[in-house]
Amino acid sequence: MTRAEIDTVGIAGPACSIADLAGGTPEENAAAVRALLAGGRGAAAGPVGRTVALNAGAALYVSGSAGSVGEGYAAALAALEAGKGLVALDRWAEASAALAAEEEAEA
Repeated sequence: MTRAEIDTVGIAGPACSIADLAGGTPEENAAAVRALLAGGRGAAAGPVGRTVALNAGAALYVSGSAGSVGEGYAAALAALEAGKGLVALDRWAEASAALAAEEEAEA
């Protein structure tokens, strides 16, 4: 294992606080996630979007899919702005609903 320090501000812009990431009601949180994943220009510009992209960028880096956290962050931002997250979420929801229906039919 290698220990490294990452300049998150240099990669993702201004630091945010826990309050910046605080959610609301379940309905508000679901709407916020869907809006972020739906994409569009600047979709990930706020603290939550930057945090999601930074975490995804780190995952891309440690998995070997990006040469650095910064490259992973840029790829994650591009994917978020393209709406790829919502496509994946909708596929997962459809598969989950189909599985639940199948299990219910077997019961």
